[in-house]
Amino acid sequence: MGWLMGITIATILGASEVLFEYGPAMTYGNALHDAALGAISGEPIDEAGAVVDVVEVVLAVHATVVFAAFAAALGAYFLERGEAVRRHDRGVGAASAPGDRRPGGAVPPT
Repeated sequence: MGWLMGITIATILGASEVLFEYGPAMTYGNALHDAALGAISGEPIDEAGAVVDVVEVVLAVHATVVFAAFAAALGAYFLERGEAVRRHDRGVGAASAPGDRRPGGAVPPT
C-alpha cells in the first residue's frame, strides 16, 4: 500500500507543477489543490485550457487505477485470509493426532 501512496504523491506534485508552469495563471497552492483533488477523487479542474484538459485526463486515469489496485489488494487479502481459515478448519497442513477423523487425519485401526 505504501507504493500506491508514493505514486499518488508523485503524481500530485508532478501535475501541480505542470499546471503551475504551463496552465492558466494560478498560484502554486491552487495548482496543488486542484491536482490533489483530481488525483484522489477525479474531480475536474475549474480552469480551462488544453494543458488543464490533459492533466484532468491523466489524473482521472490515475484515480481509477489506484482505486482498482487498492480494491484488488484488499480483496486478495480477504480471499487469502478466508482460504487460510478454511485450510485450518479442514486440518490441511496440520499434524494429525491418532484417531483424528478430519481429512488427512489418521483413522485408528479397528
